[in-house]
Amino acid sequence: MEAIRLIRHCAKYVSDRPQAFKEYTSDDMNVAPEDRVWVRGWFPILFELSCIINRCKLDVRTRGLTVMFEVMKTYGHTFEKHWWQDLFRIVFRIFDNMKLPEQQTEKAEWMTTTCNHALYAICDVFTQYFEVLSDVLLDDIFSQLYWCVQQDNEQLARSGTNCLENVVILNGEKFTLEIWDKTGNCMLDIFKTTIPHALLTWKPAAGDADISAQSDKQLDSVSQKSVDIHDSIQPRTADGRRITQSGMTSVTHEEFYSKSGTKLPEQKLFSALLIKCVVQLELIQTIDNIVFFPATSRKEDAENLAAAQRDAVHFDVHVDTQDQGMYRFLTSQQLFKLLDCLLESHRFAKAFNSNNEQRTALWKAGFKGKSKPNLLKQETSSLACGLRILFRMYMDESRKSAWDEVQHRLLKGVCRGKPPSLGYRGLQALGAGKHKTDNGESSTGPEGTPCSSQVNNGSLVLDILRQLLQGGVHISLPKITILFEIDIPYFTD
Repeated sequence: MEAIRLIRHCAKYVSDRPQAFKEYTSDDMNVAPEDRVWVRGWFPILFELSCIINRCKLDVRTRGLTVMFEVMKTYGHTFEKHWWQDLFRIVFRIFDNMKLPEQQTEKAEWMTTTCNHALYAICDVFTQYFEVLSDVLLDDIFSQLYWCVQQDNEQLARSGTNCLENVVILNGEKFTLEIWDKTGNCMLDIFKTTIPHALLTWKPAAGDADISAQSDKQLDSVSQKSVDIHDSIQPRTADGRRITQSGMTSVTHEEFYSKSGTKLPEQKLFSALLIKCVVQLELIQTIDNIVFFPATSRKEDAENLAAAQRDAVHFDVHVDTQDQGMYRFLTSQQLFKLLDCLLESHRFAKAFNSNNEQRTALWKAGFKGKSKPNLLKQETSSLACGLRILFRMYMDESRKSAWDEVQHRLLKGVCRGKPPSLGYRGLQALGAGKHKTDNGESSTGPEGTPCSSQVNNGSLVLDILRQLLQGGVHISLPKITILFEIDIPYFTD
């Protein structure tokens, strides 16, 4: 700690007396005069701090990390662009897999603490010096965020998506078209690599047949209500930011499955799949926050739902077209690329939720507790965000050239196949009244609320949607996204 304190004083000395480091010596024959203060002053300071970070215990390396980024934020305005390149070659060594501890517990601690801290600090520095660093650092930041979501560490994966959101929201107004293309490609890559395909293909080992048979006998005594896999998602503040619940016991997925008796290979697989589910939902929320700004979507949905419930006949609901998010900076093709990500995530979640046999098999194997898993939040939130983007584009006079494509995607993409389910509030808003179950009988869920799997009136919404689109309506369209929200967080199979 004393060494870190002295290094901090050295940084102030270099800043106050740069001329002292520009004087020529025999060791500086190959160094340009303007780079001598970097080679003899700043670089040794920052390099030694990086050594402390990579070699010392948690409390010391945390302090070293704090001071290193404090130096960057305080004196970075004096750095040349090529100095930053040298500097971040040092910084990114923190994330180097070859340098991470070999012990799994130490590696997990390193990722959750040091890597996590460094990731946020890098994004802060990038935002502070965006004009200088956008050409130098952006590709490396996107690569690092992509790396974070692949490490089977939930905290680091969450931080990766959160940092992506922060970087784009804080700097998006200054992005060029090329940078927006890179941003969209980064999101697309994360979406594709974190879709938990194994949820649909996993099968129990042959030796587990007896265990499965025993589980069948317990079906009558154990609740078959399903639990949303995303129930472990961290809560957010009113403006959509993630918050950490202090004082709560932190239990890793591996510890959870170990206590539940799940075999070691399956523990690792299930843990990795859960993290992918987390990343999918976090990234859906990230896209919504980037395009429409945090909390804007939820506020509008609440207002339109209240208006719809007051008067279900009149659909002339006012929609505020003043864009607070990054919508106005994105081209139509870039929005369509984000939409493709959302709909691919929606289709996967819908396929999983419809596969009762596979969900039951995972439940018996101990995946996600004592109830059958589902991806209900992913299915509904991805569709809602996708529809929100399409409706906003369809009301945008400046995007007339994209209206045909928007209409095509709404009618042929979103609306094709089995109609989506509606929540009870959505049915009330449409004045649909009672609904029918598969056998034709009227049914309601607990306290008059229908269970989501029994509601099949989505065709009503699609009929209204088709009439609006085919009629060429470009007035204040209703926020039909609210009608796809499902009220009960479980299926009744």
